[in-house]
Amino acid sequence: MRPARPQLAVWALLLPAAALDDVRRRGAQRLGRLAARWAAAAAVGAAVFVPQLVAWKVVYGAWYVVPQGPGFLRWDAPAWSETLFSSRNGLFPWAPLYAPMAIGVIALARRGLRLPLALLLGLFGQAIVNGAAWDWWAGGSFGGRRFDSCYAVFAVGAGVCIAAALRALARRGVVRLVAGACLAAAALIAIATAELAARTSVNSARIGGVRGRLAAALSSAASAPVRAVFAWRHGIDLGAYDRLVGVHVLGDTYPGLNSYPDRLREPLPAPGAMTAPTMSVLVGLNRRGTVALRVPVEGSGQVAVTWNGGATATADIAGRGAVDLAGLAPLREINTLEIRAPIGTMIGAIEIRAEP
Repeated sequence: MRPARPQLAVWALLLPAAALDDVRRRGAQRLGRLAARWAAAAAVGAAVFVPQLVAWKVVYGAWYVVPQGPGFLRWDAPAWSETLFSSRNGLFPWAPLYAPMAIGVIALARRGLRLPLALLLGLFGQAIVNGAAWDWWAGGSFGGRRFDSCYAVFAVGAGVCIAAALRALARRGVVRLVAGACLAAAALIAIATAELAARTSVNSARIGGVRGRLAAALSSAASAPVRAVFAWRHGIDLGAYDRLVGVHVLGDTYPGLNSYPDRLREPLPAPGAMTAPTMSVLVGLNRRGTVALRVPVEGSGQVAVTWNGGATATADIAGRGAVDLAGLAPLREINTLEIRAPIGTMIGAIEIRAEP
């Protein structure tokens, strides 16, 4: 059976480490015999994947293609943390039991680094590839569908967690009660996750009861470190990560891939009155090319507008006016528009548009 996606070849990057391990453990076995085994494995892999290469050549005219288009993969800015932690189909928030399982893999390092390091590097490699995809959230998927090759990683972590729970159950007192409660909670969370996945519209479905509340709590805990770093970095509240990351202006799907029209102009909500000398507006973008901004202002005094700490435009305002910025190269995901103006200055609805 061939791999479901070419991205699974990333796991092959770990094979040299496995080969070195074979050499270290070979004992009296000859190196030539090991090499023959490696060659046989490579031949089997080639035999099952060559038909896919031939199919691509026949259909697309090339041995390897990205069917969505040459610009679909954003290797310049892979959204690897978003594909792991975003509430928009992030792996851990949508399958919260994976979080303790990942901790289980890390805990395995007490017995040796080789296996947990290989598993975590493989998981990170999949996060890089999935994050490079234009739609790092995998479209209308339920959670991290493109991480299906990582089941083995979490199975190992689950084994570590279950073994620890069974040892705790063999003890007496509070430890046994805590272990039993954790296992019961895990079962309820698994039921809630499976129940949500079975719904036809997971965006509007809600799982109530104890199982739903437990799943929500673990989901929130799984992304808490990332939300905290995001809040600290931008000086905003802990809930901002879920409100902003994965929410894009000027469209977010790969141009021409589906029936959604490309949005070339869009208003941002009016920030309102300046309550401090500096105000930051966070703008989510997922597109190539440059953009332009027009910031309507009402007040008096000098107003300065800065994009991502670089390009700056200033204007002396007396009454109503606007500050324009053009030729702005957006970062993938969150961009920072900083506005500096006298306190009390009114900032209207900001217009952002894609440039030709």
